[in-house]
Amino acid sequence: CSVAGVYLTRTSAQGMTIDLAEGSRFLTLFEFLDGEPLGEDLADVETTGRGLALIHQIGEAFRGPPSLRKLELPHLLDAPLELLLSAPTMSEALRQDYEAIGGLLRDRVKSCGDLSRVECHGDCHGNNNFMTDDAAGTRIASFFDFDDAGSGFRAYDLSVYLWAIMPRTFDSPLSGAPLERWRSYVRGYRSAEGLSASDWKAVAPFVAIRNLWLLSEYAGQASVWGTQLLPTTALKKQAQLLKFWAGMDTPE
Repeated sequence: CSVAGVYLTRTSAQGMTIDLAEGSRFLTLFEFLDGEPLGEDLADVETTGRGLALIHQIGEAFRGPPSLRKLELPHLLDAPLELLLSAPTMSEALRQDYEAIGGLLRDRVKSCGDLSRVECHGDCHGNNNFMTDDAAGTRIASFFDFDDAGSGFRAYDLSVYLWAIMPRTFDSPLSGAPLERWRSYVRGYRSAEGLSASDWKAVAPFVAIRNLWLLSEYAGQASVWGTQLLPTTALKKQAQLLKFWAGMDTPE
């Protein structure tokens, strides 16, 4: 359905299962979503930021059962860190590094003060929405892939796009074209929804938390994908990156 310029994909309440070699699996049929992926066009990036704000606004009117997924620190940081620390490729020295990083990030988020909660998309990194034109030629951000959706921090939902465009180096702040895209994204969000000083400050530590969460997704699949998807050398590099991101401020 299309509401205030936001397209939400729907699934049928009726489920279908298929018996496969690995067991019973659900089959879900989604509607076709027209459009093109979000690129580097600043106007489209701004429209996407506004679209996320509209999702948050729509979520305020939701009166159904509460979300079972809470995108707060236990889900985003505590459980992922515990899973990551148990990775078979995690050395004792690295374990201490990651524990320290986790503690730093937890303290930074708590130091931001009261953070607002919204119904989050959870994975709005720029590849989970298409750009389309309505009948009047106005650009619309059409969103899909709500697998990671849930109630949680507004700052986290905003941080996911910033995480996606951050340079993967140990000492490079956001600059140049990526910084302009971030500014356009925030400008679009603020055109539809307010953003408190506390939420703005918390975006930065959530960038590192998002990355740590993703690493734990790989660690949790070691029995399926193999341990060398996250080798010790990669964990060392990621620790350096996390240390740098854990100390940065939200790019203005």
